Amino acid sequence: MEAQLSQDRSAFLAERQRGIGGSDAPVILGLSTWKTPLELWAQKTGRAREIDDNPILRRGRKLEAVVVSEYEEETGRTVETREGQLTHPDLPWMIGHVDRVILDANRDSLGVLEAKAANVFKIREWDDEAPLVAQVQLQHYLAVMGYPWGSVAGLLGGLEFRYQDIDANPEFIANLIEREAAFWKLVQDDTPPEPCAADASLLSRLFEAIEGQSITLPDDAIAWDRQRLEASAEIKRLEELKDDADAKLKYALGTAEIGLLPGGGKYTFKSTTRKSYTVAETTFRTLRRSTK
Repeated sequence: MEAQLSQDRSAFLAERQRGIGGSDAPVILGLSTWKTPLELWAQKTGRAREIDDNPILRRGRKLEAVVVSEYEEETGRTVETREGQLTHPDLPWMIGHVDRVILDANRDSLGVLEAKAANVFKIREWDDEAPLVAQVQLQHYLAVMGYPWGSVAGLLGGLEFRYQDIDANPEFIANLIEREAAFWKLVQDDTPPEPCAADASLLSRLFEAIEGQSITLPDDAIAWDRQRLEASAEIKRLEELKDDADAKLKYALGTAEIGLLPGGGKYTFKSTTRKSYTVAETTFRTLRRSTK
């Protein structure tokens, strides 16, 4: 059974590589905290492998059934599974694997259900409405299927359940399709999008160095070089300012472990012993600031 699940997952990931899916939409719009446009492009062009099977993601998939069950109980609606990959009728690159399709006796049309399981640290993202990333995913699926509405449902911290009904937004969908189409053209043309700071780790893996190879950088590199030098100088200046303030605070604390700030907050300057199994045992003090 486990082997079959693994094969199904591999097939699912292979299908995703042939188009733009719902979870790709927030990445393309720059809303993702887990993936950059360049990383997505590298995966779509086969230059990087999509890692989509860590323990957190596996548990999230298992909890999907719980979210769906709670949604049916909470709303009185029923849902159906749509197996396999769905494709936009006019845009073959616009694809989706929806969690469920909703049947509501009080509505004239079917809807799409996007089910989420969020850990306790993500609860604040649901304060006023469903997270923006989930709403973007839902709009993508509504565009693919041509449905006028859907729901985002979430099980938060394993205990709290929330859901929100959302109508299709034609203006947003039109813009989303335009942005996705532009990104898919980059994939087809084998042209990478601009890298960003979050791509540092990816770039070290994406290109294998050829020993002795030399190139002439583009004219834009002059501005990049200046930007880097100016940023490095500013970082050094700020680090020196911080080190200077640290020295003054440590001197003011003297033998005290705790120093109370006149305006509130405090600093601690406690001794820490480094274990001898890593390096020779040494004792040093660490300066920390806190508000209590």
